[in-house]
Amino acid sequence: MEDSDPPVVPGRMWALSLYKSVVLVLVLLQQNPVQEAAAELFGISQSTVSRRWTALLPMVEKALATHVPSAPVPGSRHDMHAWRQSNSPGTFAEREGMGNLGYVGSGLLTPRRKPPGQARSTGDKVTNRSVNTLQAAVEQAIAHLKNGKILATRYRGPLTRFTLVTKTVTALAFYKKGWRNPHE
Repeated sequence: MEDSDPPVVPGRMWALSLYKSVVLVLVLLQQNPVQEAAAELFGISQSTVSRRWTALLPMVEKALATHVPSAPVPGSRHDMHAWRQSNSPGTFAEREGMGNLGYVGSGLLTPRRKPPGQARSTGDKVTNRSVNTLQAAVEQAIAHLKNGKILATRYRGPLTRFTLVTKTVTALAFYKKGWRNPHE
């Protein structure tokens, strides 16, 4: 997509077009450079980088929101509580879902617990190996979120915006994978 120059209007000229401003926000999310380095890269001032980041990050997050499976559950809660509070059970109703031992009883595919005082059966061992192989792929996907350097390196922005940054990076990861929330 080719970016055209900003329109000529009376008054102050735009330092960066909207398209390039969104690209700037995505670069800041993925690479986490200091704003001075981003300013140099885009040929603008650091204050312009700061203004564009502050103005556009919420809009980028909102545009990507339909790609996030469910909103986080506030507070320190057990995974099963968060699962039941989210729209995930409905989302996965017609698909086979998978969870760890914390999801036993949820209807999801989970590893089988070892019976107390007994050896695990051969069938349980095979089942658990299969489930664990699938879970390893999920763990890799979670690790992939850290490819966005803003989550893998020290966050330098205001803590009040960290939740928004995290939500946006997560939504961007789901967007890249082509996932859409069917409830949106």
